[in-house]
Amino acid sequence: EFISKYDQFVPDVACLAEHGISLSMVCDMLWWLPTLPATKLPSIINPLAIRELTARFGPTKQAGEVEISQKSETLKANTKAVIIVDNSNYEAVATATILSKLLVKHFTHNPEFAPSVLSHGMQLSDSIKKVVIICTNGVFRQAQVLQVLWQAASNGLSHVPILAEENFRFPSKSLLQDIEPIAKVVTEYPAALLEVIKGVFKEIAIVFQPELYSTTEEILNTKALEVSRRLTSREAGSLYVSGELTAPEASTQEATLDAPKPEEPEEALAQLAETRAAVALLAEPVAPLKEKHEFDVPYGEDDDAIKALRF
Repeated sequence: EFISKYDQFVPDVACLAEHGISLSMVCDMLWWLPTLPATKLPSIINPLAIRELTARFGPTKQAGEVEISQKSETLKANTKAVIIVDNSNYEAVATATILSKLLVKHFTHNPEFAPSVLSHGMQLSDSIKKVVIICTNGVFRQAQVLQVLWQAASNGLSHVPILAEENFRFPSKSLLQDIEPIAKVVTEYPAALLEVIKGVFKEIAIVFQPELYSTTEEILNTKALEVSRRLTSREAGSLYVSGELTAPEASTQEATLDAPKPEEPEEALAQLAETRAAVALLAEPVAPLKEKHEFDVPYGEDDDAIKALRF
């Protein structure tokens, strides 16, 4: 019925007429589509599922629906770095996979530090020393992500935040309040976990957004090089559990955020997140200073001051 009365359900189909596409052509296309081979993706995706999906592209005689398995790869025993991502976000997993591939060439001499994408359900092994966090909207609402993040902070692992979404919302007070019920499920110290989330952004995030139209392969390679340098830097920031761990006395008691350190007040942390664009400007080339004879000195100033400025 939907196809036979398509013009009633979708009246805007008339706009296709100017391109030579009639209503009957659209209806024929809708009848034809279900006869093509189809692939059903799992709700949780990982790099193995992506490779399995790409392997199915091309000519095939298989009709009907083909389902991609939810199997995940196991990390190598000596893996030193992983990428934490929201596995329910296809775009985020694709971004993490691209970044992982681009980083391989920067770790040819120590391949164990080339980050692998952490699949859903995986935990951090004792060999992990560094984590890359793909920051997308909703990532900190995933219990799996919070569990891994809590584990990383408990182990004091170095981290590099990646800004993978243009309209990403940095953790505000209201956002942390929304995350708090999930944090209570992950640990008996939800306030400390919320501090860990805030601590992620004490490091300046690297923008890596392959989906943008303006993003080129050259830009992605440059960003990947920057990530590799941060991963190998001894000055890379680390996640940690701050303050005294105090569990709520009763289930009705609301968890409160630990007070920020004196040297890192709440206002300073907020300004750090909001001024990331300004910090990025520091990487731009600085215009050369004017030649000494180009300095303008007002008349009437002391002669010695004029000489000091010019010479």
